[in-house]
Amino acid sequence: MEQGVAYLAPFVMNPEKWNKKQIERFEGGHTFFLALAGLGFPSGEYINLHRKLSKRDGTWPLLVEMILDTR
Repeated sequence: MEQGVAYLAPFVMNPEKWNKKQIERFEGGHTFFLALAGLGFPSGEYINLHRKLSKRDGTWPLLVEMILDTR
């Protein structure tokens, strides 16, 4: 899992660098997987990346933010 997140993280931060076939339009607000990876992996790097991205309204993003705030 960590290798997959490490592979995708640079493209999440700079989507224009993605040179593979794009199946659907990338929406940066749906990337709270970075925050969850930051909670599960030893490095806090992914939480910092998550906080740099624009946030979306909704239940899942709110829940993730609540979890991060209790850390």
